[in-house]
Amino acid sequence: MATVEQILTLARQELGYRESPAKSNRTKYGKWYGLDGKPWCMMFVMWIFHRAGASALLPIRTASCSDFMEAARAAGNWHGNADLQPGDLVIFDFPGNASDAEHVGIVEEPGDDAAYVFTIEGNTSNDNQSNGGMVMRRKRKRSLIVGAFRPAYEAGDGKEPEPESVTPEPEADNPDADQYLYGEPEPEAGDMVAFKGHSQFSSPYDDAEAIPAAACAAQVVACSRGAAHPFKLYGTGVGAWADFDDVKPLDPRAAPKI
Repeated sequence: MATVEQILTLARQELGYRESPAKSNRTKYGKWYGLDGKPWCMMFVMWIFHRAGASALLPIRTASCSDFMEAARAAGNWHGNADLQPGDLVIFDFPGNASDAEHVGIVEEPGDDAAYVFTIEGNTSNDNQSNGGMVMRRKRKRSLIVGAFRPAYEAGDGKEPEPESVTPEPEADNPDADQYLYGEPEPEAGDMVAFKGHSQFSSPYDDAEAIPAAACAAQVVACSRGAAHPFKLYGTGVGAWADFDDVKPLDPRAAPKI
């Protein structure tokens, strides 16, 4: 089967992956499952467990969050949102939607604050929580969680598996997790970028405070891959965290010194 760390390692390796084209729901997860072009948050979870050789840990093979929740309850392994653990599969109910089971995430860290939990989710974004087109790390209110399924993981030794044992093979018709849709490499700490946004943020998380900023050349000083605002920048018009779409790599030969 699999340990919690094997599942989380696989999920972390997918952070930053985006559907292509945008707003198409076309991904390697849907292609593998056989429903490419359909909302894919649950297919992402199915794919992760398949890659780990642990599909048998799940109560059902499905692309539906509501069907998964029903199967998890029937299996007698359904938990509330108060006692969450890493590796739990949580079902979300966002305000303003008819369904009470519209999205799924993998708990990465329950967090020290009883009001929040950190998850890794497929098909999410800042603009669309449950059909946003990207694999991201999210900070979620526990009040949004309907409940959780806890797979019967194997006991681990506390060590993450070797990367080569779990690295997914790239798909030729989809961008790699570390690339923009237009094919340029994702910036790393130390890189020079063009910042084109009007806002910067106090932290990389969803609930960060927006702060006015100005377009400029900047240096990436830190990265939080898969977060809501993944790049911390330093430049003449920016000095905090920035959105993925507001940052474009610069040719180092043409980039000004900061």
